[in-house]
Amino acid sequence: MARAGAPRVDGRFVNGAGPLHRASLAFVPFMLRRVWSSVVLRPEGARRVPFDRDEMMHNPSVTWIGHSTFLVRMDRMTFLTDPIFSDRASPVTFAGPTRAVEPGVPLDALPPIDFVTLSHDHYDHTDIESVRALAALG
Repeated sequence: MARAGAPRVDGRFVNGAGPLHRASLAFVPFMLRRVWSSVVLRPEGARRVPFDRDEMMHNPSVTWIGHSTFLVRMDRMTFLTDPIFSDRASPVTFAGPTRAVEPGVPLDALPPIDFVTLSHDHYDHTDIESVRALAALG
C-alpha cells in the first residue's frame, strides 16, 4: 500500500526524485575488489577480544560479534541483530567473501536468545545457516 501523498501517475507509484540515471563505469573497481576479496584472504580483520560470558549474562550490554551481528541485553531481554556465524556471506559454502576473523562470541557460547532482528535479506545480514542453528538452540 502506498503512503498518502506518494507521487502517482495513472494510479501507479513513480519516483518523485525523477528517473534514475545509468551508473557510470565507476562501479567497476568496486566490483573487482569485491570479487578479489572473495578469492584472496584479507589481513585487515579486526583484532579479536575475548568475551566474558558471566559479565555478558548478568549485565545490560551490547556486544559486537562481527559485521552486522550484535548481541543486545537490555530490559531483561536478549536479542541478536542480523546473525551471521558462517564462514562466508554467500548463498553457497564454497564461494563468496570469507570471514576475516571468527565471531566475537561463538554460537554455542551465546546466552538464551529471546528474539532475532533481521534488517534486510542480504547474505551478510540474513545467514540462513545461522538462523537455522539459532532455531535449533530453542
